[in-house]
Amino acid sequence: MGSPAGGPKRPVDETPQHHVTIAKAFAIGKFKVTRGQYARFVSETHYDATKGGCAGLLPGKDYTDDPKQNWQNPGWRQTDQHPVICMGWQDAVAYLDWLSKKTGQHYRLPSEAEWEYAARAGTRSEYWFGDDVNAGCIFQNASDLDAKSIYPSWEAAQCHDGFAQSAPVGHYKPNAFGLYDMAGNAWELLADCFHQTYDGAPIDGSAWVAELNPGDCHNHMRRGGSWDHFTWITRSATRLSDEVDVHFRKANTGFRVARDL
Repeated sequence: MGSPAGGPKRPVDETPQHHVTIAKAFAIGKFKVTRGQYARFVSETHYDATKGGCAGLLPGKDYTDDPKQNWQNPGWRQTDQHPVICMGWQDAVAYLDWLSKKTGQHYRLPSEAEWEYAARAGTRSEYWFGDDVNAGCIFQNASDLDAKSIYPSWEAAQCHDGFAQSAPVGHYKPNAFGLYDMAGNAWELLADCFHQTYDGAPIDGSAWVAELNPGDCHNHMRRGGSWDHFTWITRSATRLSDEVDVHFRKANTGFRVARDL
């Protein structure tokens, strides 16, 4: 898990690289949670995931909070087969609580270790599909020449993935575990609290939370990159975090479900 120290574009938060043994069998969603799936949850519970809006991305601008944007209206047209975005950490947890009660199974967010194991699918390369991001447009939706047509200042892979913004789930080729969009399309919120490095990280695959080793639980980790991110960010080792505040939402962030077996 993580990256070797000293390599290009490998921040300190990806080190030290370390071995993890997944102690408990787990299942993880084949796809990210879709807009249609989230709509069913909202219809049944009347949960409000729109209050406070969503930070959207406009051509030539950075992310800007917009009270009119939300998971139903992120700023461009989507279908029920697109990954649900404009998700905050609490929005994801509310969905998982509902799904658990509805199915009788305990659904949860994956841990960082589980996510990276699932994303790599046995690989040690920069991306699960290899080291050449310019060959990645059949495997991921990230910053590419289609996105560059709208956002000309972006660093982009020299290929076309067919979408300038988010794409329907399952559109690109899956990894060796049969999982789709483990790189790009939408960031995936995870269970772990934010930690600056992997020093002291659990080695059994469990989520790294404050009770285990003090961390910043005002922020939780997200992994995988998204449709709008520079190519190196969709690497399997890349880590970022988001605030837990219910009003902290971005039009590039969704989630995937997991459960113990």
